[in-house]
Amino acid sequence: MTDSPVKDTADNKARRAWRIAMRSWARSGEDNLGIIAAGIAFNAFLAMVPLLTTVVLSYGLVASPEQVTRDIARLAQFLPRDAASLVGDQLRGMVETAGTAAGFGLLLSLAIALYGALRGATGVMTALNQVCRTEETRSFLRQTMVALGITVTMVALFLLASLALSVVNFLADLLPDLGGLLPMAQLAFWIGTAVFTSIGIAQIYARAPDRPDKVKRWLTPGSAIATLVWIAATLAFSFYVRNFGSYNATYGALGAAIVLLTWLYLSAYILLLGAEVNQVIAEVDEAE
Repeated sequence: MTDSPVKDTADNKARRAWRIAMRSWARSGEDNLGIIAAGIAFNAFLAMVPLLTTVVLSYGLVASPEQVTRDIARLAQFLPRDAASLVGDQLRGMVETAGTAAGFGLLLSLAIALYGALRGATGVMTALNQVCRTEETRSFLRQTMVALGITVTMVALFLLASLALSVVNFLADLLPDLGGLLPMAQLAFWIGTAVFTSIGIAQIYARAPDRPDKVKRWLTPGSAIATLVWIAATLAFSFYVRNFGSYNATYGALGAAIVLLTWLYLSAYILLLGAEVNQVIAEVDEAE
């Protein structure tokens, strides 16, 4: 008899979680998140090459551009193979011309990257306003500042992950006899990356939509779910492309670009779906 209340509570939580999941999935279709995610992915794709150029040239002011290439190439190994190959080819081209492009090229790349990234961030803001059932009332300047903040957050997460991975690889080269400590360091890297990614996503959820009752939390259920689903989806998509996909046979020279666009689309959709989960949880809590 003493286990009955505990069992009832567990059953209620399971039913509540299932109801939230099903409602979030249904709402994602109602809000056309798939179409909006496609627009975000397209703008992110346009911004990626000039953004990588900016990173290489900026980091090259204080470090070797070749070192930047190695660091980002290691990080790109987490991407699907064709996408990583496309990024790597672009990086090699950037390093070869970095010496002559460090002045005007840096400014031009930064301007193009900011334009594409801001358009993608504006798409995120529009989608989150729709998810949160709110109208955009902020001024153009305010919207631009918020979009810039989203862009800086995403770039900072990327650079932080690149720096952390560089430290792990540096320790591996410096101390090859670490034994079991190296796998622990690599595990700590991925756990830390997941935590900081979840925190960054939570801040986007809090500040991107135009809502007066901004819930500013370091972590939210939606950001945690989005991070875990994104990692799982990236690994699964990478496995599929590596073992079963035939993008090059279907699209020819565009195969790598299609793979990268597909991965960006999945990432954008998962980001928006996490916000949908937060909104549904808030509505369920209010109803209860």
